[in-house]
Amino acid sequence: VEVGPSGTKDFQVRFNSYVEGNTKAKVTFTNHQTKEYCYYELQAKTIAADILDVIKMESPVRQTARYVITAENPLPSSTDIIMGTQQKPDEDWWSCDSKFIRVNELSKFTGNT
Repeated sequence: VEVGPSGTKDFQVRFNSYVEGNTKAKVTFTNHQTKEYCYYELQAKTIAADILDVIKMESPVRQTARYVITAENPLPSSTDIIMGTQQKPDEDWWSCDSKFIRVNELSKFTGNT
């Protein structure tokens, strides 16, 4: 990034968080010729995501209703994702207020390719 004398320049910083909480970071800009530098300390607070949608399902008595949810994984393909059922059948990875509803993992959840 080149900035002239007494000049300013906007520098965009992107931050991805996968959990709630506070995160601190330090960004340092260094002039490699003169070794001068300046830094900025950043603090980001992440909160829970909003509910994107409510899925309403109906079916006649003793009949099945199905709904497939597609999710995009932002992690790299080298990252292992363990959600339950296939990899850890005894671990609860989803929740529902009704004991009559089951959620099944249809295929392994992998990262972007």
